[in-house]
Amino acid sequence: MITRSLKRRLIVGLMLVCSLFWLVWLGFQVVQRTSDRSGAWDAALTETGKEILLSLPRDFDSATMGSRTLKLPPSESFKGDMASYQVWVHKSRNALHSPGAPSQALRADFTDGCADAMVNGEPWRVYAITDSTGEVQVQIGKRYAVLHAELAQWTRLSLVTALLLFLLLAGTIGLIVCWSLKPVTELRDSILKRNGLDMQPLPTERLPAEVAPLVDAMNRLLAQLEAALQAERRFIADAAHELRTPLAALLNQAQMALAAPDTSAQRSALLRLKAVAERSARLSEQMLNLARLEAWRPGEPRTPVDLSELVMLVLRDFEAAAASKRLQLVLQAQPCPIDGHIDALGILIRNLIDNAVRYTPDGGRIVVQCAPAGEGAQACVPLLRVADNGPGVPREERSRIFDRFYRVAGNGAPGSGIGVSLVHRIVRFHGAHIEVGDGIDGRGFGITLRFPAAAA
Repeated sequence: MITRSLKRRLIVGLMLVCSLFWLVWLGFQVVQRTSDRSGAWDAALTETGKEILLSLPRDFDSATMGSRTLKLPPSESFKGDMASYQVWVHKSRNALHSPGAPSQALRADFTDGCADAMVNGEPWRVYAITDSTGEVQVQIGKRYAVLHAELAQWTRLSLVTALLLFLLLAGTIGLIVCWSLKPVTELRDSILKRNGLDMQPLPTERLPAEVAPLVDAMNRLLAQLEAALQAERRFIADAAHELRTPLAALLNQAQMALAAPDTSAQRSALLRLKAVAERSARLSEQMLNLARLEAWRPGEPRTPVDLSELVMLVLRDFEAAAASKRLQLVLQAQPCPIDGHIDALGILIRNLIDNAVRYTPDGGRIVVQCAPAGEGAQACVPLLRVADNGPGVPREERSRIFDRFYRVAGNGAPGSGIGVSLVHRIVRFHGAHIEVGDGIDGRGFGITLRFPAAAA
């Protein structure tokens, strides 16, 4: 598998860009140096030819050139292949020439200016210039072989220099990239040293601005994981704490039933065993609901729900329990559309009605209202209210009923203290507003929920 290294990508990318620009520059230089008319060759020949012409004496045309010439000292040498010149008088006599220059005229037509010429079967680049009298002409030229050799030498020197600069630039860029990404490397090392359950936020002080948002997102994810982990730990601790008592009671009642001396005592112990089993089953159901809500997130998609239909469906499940206690169940329902999570809403309604049935004494009354409420702009606010005429909740304890496992002191009805806390959590998930107060006719307990209106 190919390693996708950010360092390698940066170094290779920068070096490719630099190489591309260098190649473009080299191409322009080659084009310029190989240009016959506008390159450096013609300019050099032109200036040298003019300099030779201006160096000649005025009476050059009457001077006679001897065969004897000066020689260089033994320590010096002359290649004679860089440039050759000739000085012609009246276009017929080669009065002066450089060592090694051809005997024939470099430019046979004796026309002034730069031009290509064939001398002794070789191509030359020649420049010719005539003095103001028209009697003396200087011709200077270079063989194309020499020009091509100069270009090749210049190209080799440029390539070697570019290669050395390329290596130096690559090393420099590599050091800069490594230095820039050093905080990221240190962050990786610190993560590798952590244990699997360490959810502390990652440091962002020295990180590059391009990497800091990614680490911030990781920190938010770590915070969510920490919250989920804490919720799981709380759930396990709560389940262990709450299930310990009913399990012990089940074992105790089973032992009492086995040790009962007669059928009547055995039946009594079995009834108590049944009650404890029912309480354990309800506690298990509440704990499972709690676990489901811990896993549920408010951002999950919601669906249109008619709250009144859901209330009527749940209320039917409590008809038998209400009849056994001779409770009067009153339902006042109108169509009440909201956007919500149907499973969570079912848990909410079930807990509200279950608490009312459980804590209302025999012969009591429970009223369930579900209808749009409010006036003016708030006339379509969905409202759910469950009220009873039972013992109620003291005013000073009403703010604590939403705490998990909290139960009102002195109330003999069985319960786990989880139901109302689940209601409070579901209400928050749906963005609803919750109110607690007195129940029916100033007695008992009443709880009112106001939900956001459904989207059009």
